[in-house]
Amino acid sequence: MKTKASTRGIGLLGFIGIMLMMGCAGTQYGNVNCDELVDGWGTRCQEYRLRKADADMRNEASQIVKAYRQCLEKYQDQPDKQKEYCAVYTQALHQIEFSSTPK
Repeated sequence: MKTKASTRGIGLLGFIGIMLMMGCAGTQYGNVNCDELVDGWGTRCQEYRLRKADADMRNEASQIVKAYRQCLEKYQDQPDKQKEYCAVYTQALHQIEFSSTPK
């Protein structure tokens, strides 16, 4: 008969195993030339890299938005400083937006 603790342990090991497999799947394309891969692996490699770049860009943008909101909150009673100190975040967001626009 299984106890709750042993069931949790098995579940935790399964979860860790899945997370490790997901991490390994992402790193398999890290240092490979996608154009040299055959049988559809090249396409998968390129798709993975595009998705990863998109996710990284979205993550960076969300961190900038968070910092921008904190800046606005910090200087909410000082509009001049708010405009001066928080402008760097809007500039960074515009830079990300323009760098991600397809050419």
